[in-house]
Amino acid sequence: MKDAYMIRKDGKLFPVMYHVYFPENDLCRALEAGEWLCDAALTVSVKDYFYVFVAWFIKFVLVVNTWDFDIIYEKFESLHYPVSKAFIDKYQKEIQQVFYLVSNDLFSVLKPLREITDSEFIRERIGGMYETNFEVKDCYFRIGFLDDVWYKVIRTFVEENKLNIETVSVLFDPAVTGFKNSYCYCGNKKCSFLSVNEFLSFDNLSMERS
Repeated sequence: MKDAYMIRKDGKLFPVMYHVYFPENDLCRALEAGEWLCDAALTVSVKDYFYVFVAWFIKFVLVVNTWDFDIIYEKFESLHYPVSKAFIDKYQKEIQQVFYLVSNDLFSVLKPLREITDSEFIRERIGGMYETNFEVKDCYFRIGFLDDVWYKVIRTFVEENKLNIETVSVLFDPAVTGFKNSYCYCGNKKCSFLSVNEFLSFDNLSMERS
Protein backbone atom coordinates (compact mmCIF):
# COMPACT_ATOMS: atom_id res chain seq x y z
CA MET A 1 0.00 0.00 0.00
CA LYS A 2 1.23 3.48 -0.94
CA ASP A 3 0.76 6.51 1.30
CA ALA A 4 -1.02 8.67 -1.30
CA TYR A 5 -3.45 8.00 -4.12
CA MET A 6 -5.67 9.66 -6.63
CA ILE A 7 -8.77 7.45 -6.44
CA ARG A 8 -11.01 7.40 -9.49
CA LYS A 9 -14.80 7.22 -9.11
CA ASP A 10 -14.82 3.60 -10.33
CA GLY A 11 -12.47 2.72 -7.45
CA LYS A 12 -9.25 2.43 -9.43
CA LEU A 13 -6.20 3.57 -7.45
CA PHE A 14 -3.42 5.69 -8.90
CA PRO A 15 -0.43 5.94 -6.54
CA VAL A 16 1.17 9.38 -6.55
CA MET A 17 3.93 11.21 -4.72
CA TYR A 18 2.01 14.49 -5.01
CA HIS A 19 -1.69 14.92 -5.63
CA VAL A 20 -2.76 16.22 -9.01
CA TYR A 21 -3.65 19.91 -9.35
CA PHE A 22 -3.31 22.57 -12.04
CA PRO A 23 -1.56 25.46 -10.27
CA GLU A 24 -1.25 28.69 -12.21
CA ASN A 25 1.94 29.51 -10.32
CA ASP A 26 3.66 26.27 -11.40
CA LEU A 27 2.78 25.65 -15.03
CA CYS A 28 5.36 22.93 -15.55
CA ARG A 29 3.68 20.96 -12.78
CA ALA A 30 0.32 21.69 -14.40
CA LEU A 31 1.62 20.27 -17.70
CA GLU A 32 2.75 17.11 -15.92
CA ALA A 33 -0.70 16.88 -14.32
CA GLY A 34 -2.39 17.24 -17.69
CA GLU A 35 -0.41 14.45 -19.30
CA TRP A 36 -1.16 12.23 -16.30
CA LEU A 37 -4.85 13.06 -16.62
CA CYS A 38 -4.90 12.08 -20.29
CA ASP A 39 -3.87 8.57 -19.28
CA ALA A 40 -5.97 8.29 -16.11
CA ALA A 41 -9.30 10.01 -16.83
CA LEU A 42 -12.40 8.32 -18.19
CA THR A 43 -13.60 11.48 -19.96
CA VAL A 44 -12.91 11.01 -23.66
CA SER A 45 -12.51 14.72 -24.42
CA VAL A 46 -9.71 15.26 -21.89
CA LYS A 47 -6.99 15.16 -24.57
CA ASP A 48 -8.74 17.89 -26.55
CA TYR A 49 -8.59 20.19 -23.52
CA PHE A 50 -4.96 19.29 -22.90
CA TYR A 51 -3.98 20.08 -26.51
CA VAL A 52 -5.27 23.60 -25.86
CA PHE A 53 -3.20 23.94 -22.69
CA VAL A 54 -0.04 22.70 -24.41
CA ALA A 55 -0.66 25.12 -27.28
CA TRP A 56 -1.25 27.95 -24.79
CA PHE A 57 2.02 27.11 -23.01
CA ILE A 58 3.96 27.08 -26.28
CA LYS A 59 2.48 30.38 -27.38
CA PHE A 60 2.49 32.41 -24.17
CA VAL A 61 5.19 30.83 -21.97
CA LEU A 62 7.71 29.58 -24.50
CA VAL A 63 6.80 32.68 -26.56
CA VAL A 64 6.64 30.96 -29.91
CA ASN A 65 4.53 33.08 -32.25
CA THR A 66 4.92 31.01 -35.41
CA TRP A 67 4.74 27.24 -35.37
CA ASP A 68 8.32 25.96 -35.69
CA PHE A 69 8.78 22.49 -34.30
CA ASP A 70 12.56 22.71 -33.99
CA ILE A 71 12.27 25.82 -31.82
CA ILE A 72 9.46 24.28 -29.77
CA TYR A 73 11.50 21.14 -29.10
CA GLU A 74 14.54 23.20 -28.12
CA LYS A 75 12.54 25.27 -25.63
CA PHE A 76 10.79 22.26 -24.12
CA GLU A 77 14.16 20.53 -23.78
CA SER A 78 15.49 23.50 -21.81
CA LEU A 79 12.68 22.86 -19.30
CA HIS A 80 13.45 19.11 -19.16
CA TYR A 81 10.17 18.30 -20.90
CA PRO A 82 7.37 18.98 -18.39
CA VAL A 83 5.21 17.33 -21.04
CA SER A 84 6.94 14.33 -22.57
CA LYS A 85 8.59 14.41 -25.96
CA ALA A 86 6.63 11.28 -26.83
CA PHE A 87 3.34 13.12 -26.23
CA ILE A 88 4.40 16.11 -28.33
CA ASP A 89 5.58 13.82 -31.13
CA LYS A 90 2.36 11.82 -31.13
CA TYR A 91 -0.05 14.75 -30.98
CA GLN A 92 1.83 17.57 -32.70
CA LYS A 93 -0.82 17.81 -35.44
CA GLU A 94 -3.65 18.22 -32.92
CA ILE A 95 -1.69 20.80 -30.90
CA GLN A 96 -0.79 22.77 -34.03
CA GLN A 97 -4.46 22.87 -35.06
CA VAL A 98 -5.38 24.87 -31.94
CA PHE A 99 -2.13 26.84 -31.68
CA TYR A 100 -3.35 29.88 -33.64
CA LEU A 101 -6.80 29.79 -32.04
CA VAL A 102 -5.90 29.69 -28.35
CA SER A 103 -6.50 32.86 -26.32
CA ASN A 104 -4.42 34.24 -23.47
CA ASP A 105 -7.05 33.29 -20.86
CA LEU A 106 -5.26 30.78 -18.66
CA PHE A 107 -8.19 30.30 -16.27
CA SER A 108 -10.48 29.23 -19.12
CA VAL A 109 -7.79 26.94 -20.52
CA LEU A 110 -7.28 25.14 -17.20
CA LYS A 111 -10.92 25.10 -16.06
CA PRO A 112 -12.07 21.96 -17.95
CA LEU A 113 -8.96 20.03 -16.88
CA ARG A 114 -9.62 20.95 -13.25
CA GLU A 115 -13.29 20.03 -13.53
CA ILE A 116 -12.52 16.62 -15.01
CA THR A 117 -9.96 15.94 -12.27
CA ASP A 118 -12.31 16.93 -9.44
CA SER A 119 -15.36 15.15 -10.85
CA GLU A 120 -13.50 11.89 -11.50
CA PHE A 121 -11.01 11.70 -8.61
CA ILE A 122 -10.61 12.20 -4.88
CA ARG A 123 -7.28 12.72 -3.16
CA GLU A 124 -6.25 10.29 -0.39
CA ARG A 125 -3.25 10.31 1.91
CA ILE A 126 -2.33 8.35 5.03
CA GLY A 127 -0.17 10.02 7.65
CA GLY A 128 -1.19 13.62 7.03
CA MET A 129 -3.43 15.77 4.88
CA TYR A 130 -0.65 17.10 2.64
CA GLU A 131 2.58 15.54 3.89
CA THR A 132 3.13 11.97 5.03
CA ASN A 133 4.14 11.20 8.61
CA PHE A 134 4.85 7.49 8.71
CA GLU A 135 4.39 7.41 12.49
CA VAL A 136 0.63 8.04 12.29
CA LYS A 137 -2.18 6.23 10.50
CA ASP A 138 -4.71 9.01 10.02
CA CYS A 139 -6.33 8.67 6.59
CA TYR A 140 -7.58 11.78 4.79
CA PHE A 141 -9.89 11.91 1.80
CA ARG A 142 -10.22 15.30 0.08
CA ILE A 143 -13.25 15.84 -2.14
CA GLY A 144 -13.39 18.55 -4.77
CA PHE A 145 -16.72 17.75 -6.39
CA LEU A 146 -19.95 16.56 -4.77
CA ASP A 147 -21.01 13.09 -5.85
CA ASP A 148 -22.86 10.35 -3.97
CA VAL A 149 -20.49 7.75 -5.41
CA TRP A 150 -17.67 8.89 -3.12
CA TYR A 151 -19.03 7.14 -0.03
CA LYS A 152 -18.89 3.74 -1.73
CA VAL A 153 -15.41 4.45 -3.08
CA ILE A 154 -14.10 5.61 0.32
CA ARG A 155 -15.75 2.77 2.22
CA THR A 156 -14.23 0.16 -0.11
CA PHE A 157 -10.78 1.70 0.31
CA VAL A 158 -11.08 1.78 4.11
CA GLU A 159 -12.34 -1.82 4.27
CA GLU A 160 -9.49 -3.07 2.10
CA ASN A 161 -6.81 -1.14 4.01
CA LYS A 162 -8.17 -1.04 7.58
CA LEU A 163 -5.10 -2.71 9.04
CA ASN A 164 -3.08 0.33 7.95
CA ILE A 165 -5.61 2.96 9.05
CA GLU A 166 -6.53 4.19 12.54
CA THR A 167 -8.75 7.19 11.79
CA VAL A 168 -10.77 8.43 8.81
CA SER A 169 -11.40 12.05 7.84
CA VAL A 170 -13.40 13.18 4.80
CA LEU A 171 -13.39 16.85 3.91
CA PHE A 172 -13.84 19.27 1.08
CA ASP A 173 -10.48 19.96 -0.54
CA PRO A 174 -9.51 23.52 0.46
CA ALA A 175 -7.28 23.87 -2.60
CA VAL A 176 -10.26 23.22 -4.87
CA THR A 177 -13.31 24.52 -3.01
CA GLY A 178 -11.78 27.27 -0.87
CA PHE A 179 -13.53 25.77 2.19
CA LYS A 180 -11.29 25.59 5.27
CA ASN A 181 -11.69 22.64 7.68
CA SER A 182 -15.02 21.78 6.10
CA TYR A 183 -15.81 18.12 6.81
CA CYS A 184 -18.51 15.84 5.47
CA TYR A 185 -20.84 14.01 7.85
CA CYS A 186 -21.50 10.35 8.59
CA GLY A 187 -25.06 10.36 9.89
CA ASN A 188 -25.08 13.32 12.27
CA LYS A 189 -21.39 13.04 13.10
CA LYS A 190 -18.62 15.07 11.55
CA CYS A 191 -16.28 12.78 9.60
CA SER A 192 -13.16 14.01 11.33
CA PHE A 193 -10.77 11.50 12.89
CA LEU A 194 -13.42 8.79 13.17
CA SER A 195 -12.10 5.37 14.11
CA VAL A 196 -12.23 2.81 11.31
CA ASN A 197 -14.95 0.81 13.06
CA GLU A 198 -17.03 3.92 13.68
CA PHE A 199 -16.72 5.05 10.08
CA LEU A 200 -17.70 1.59 8.79
CA SER A 201 -20.72 1.54 11.10
CA PHE A 202 -22.38 4.20 8.95
CA ASP A 203 -24.04 3.43 5.65
CA ASN A 204 -23.79 6.81 3.97
CA LEU A 205 -21.79 9.99 3.76
CA SER A 206 -23.54 13.33 3.83
CA MET A 207 -22.17 15.86 1.41
CA GLU A 208 -23.35 18.73 3.60
CA ARG A 209 -20.29 20.50 4.83
CA SER A 210 -19.65 21.48 8.44
